[in-house]
Amino acid sequence: MNEAILETYLGVIQEDGLEYMSEGMRDFLAKFDKAMIKRLMDKIHNTFSKGDPESLDSIMKQSVKVTRKIPKYKEVLDTTSKFKEDNPDYNKSVELSTKVLRNTFKIKDKAKLELIANAVGLTSWIKTKGGRKDMMRETKVTLQELNSRVSSVYDTGFSNYEASTPEEEEMKKKMMDQSKKQEKTEMIIVGVILAILAAAFIWGGIAVWGFITSPATAILLTITLILGGIFKYLLMAVGIAIPVALGAIQFTKGAA
Repeated sequence: MNEAILETYLGVIQEDGLEYMSEGMRDFLAKFDKAMIKRLMDKIHNTFSKGDPESLDSIMKQSVKVTRKIPKYKEVLDTTSKFKEDNPDYNKSVELSTKVLRNTFKIKDKAKLELIANAVGLTSWIKTKGGRKDMMRETKVTLQELNSRVSSVYDTGFSNYEASTPEEEEMKKKMMDQSKKQEKTEMIIVGVILAILAAAFIWGGIAVWGFITSPATAILLTITLILGGIFKYLLMAVGIAIPVALGAIQFTKGAA
């Protein structure tokens, strides 16, 4: 299922003859500079904070067009593994996140579990200015925020979301009636963690630039882009309109 998800993701967002090909992380990162990274995270932050559905498509398509190719899943794992070895606190953060995500949300797919757990760890890394403060404490805070917001979206967000068109109302009804509970849960988790990660980056301000050229950059870019693709894939799998999903996440952005 891991490869199927990623290949579906690539099939959904890739246009103009883009192919599922891998290139070295160094070449991948060479496509980005600080300004481009900040613009990417700014767009993601605006997408989820303002509930802008068109921006989501634009972010993913433009990002892939810039890189032309993205690293394979194995390269993502190789990169995070080395970073974990060099940063024990980050490793502990990801381990804790993995346990909580697996037990709380019953995520069984190893690819999604690894990516989301690393996103939580990276969020904590950013919030603690590159691990200079207590990462485990911040990891627990981030996990609590994630759990609170996911629960809020799942329990009340979609029911309280006010559709503005008949089409959105129909998609909202499908969402509420959807029987694929686990896929719906994972879609919300991925959307919320992307929102939290982007917000942490934006709020980190100038403190982020101290480690933006470190291996953390590779993790930030690959996880952000791949999770964005999985979010779109899960929206399609569950049959939810992007405006409805973003509207619900926006509705609960201040819940935690």
